[in-house]
Amino acid sequence: MREKPNIIRRIMRFLFVANLAAFYLLLREGKKKAFAYLHQIWTIYIWRQDLVLRSTHPLLLPEIPIEVLYPGIDLSQIELLYPLPRAGGVRVDELIIISAIVRHMQPKRLVEIGTAEGRTTINIALHSP
Repeated sequence: MREKPNIIRRIMRFLFVANLAAFYLLLREGKKKAFAYLHQIWTIYIWRQDLVLRSTHPLLLPEIPIEVLYPGIDLSQIELLYPLPRAGGVRVDELIIISAIVRHMQPKRLVEIGTAEGRTTINIALHSP
């Protein structure tokens, strides 16, 4: 019975070392928030089927309309290949915005790093020059 808490401590230490987000929170927000973040990540990993995430300190990003960030962007003419995602994949609205940004910016080079089914890559390629 004495070894069980020791194993949990080792796992938590490993997660701190392996998780850059937790390290960032440790430096910026302190030990309490870093441990709360790791607890949430651990809970998601273990109970991902039954989880209803409840956070006392939600990490919110500001909502900015796409037209403010990219003046003149056109979202109306975006065609998507394979628009329906699998669980955990890029949502349709996100895919529309990514494709519209690529079409608007017309980049010469693109790099997309992912390990899912390739929907983002094929849609970026469709809308690139």
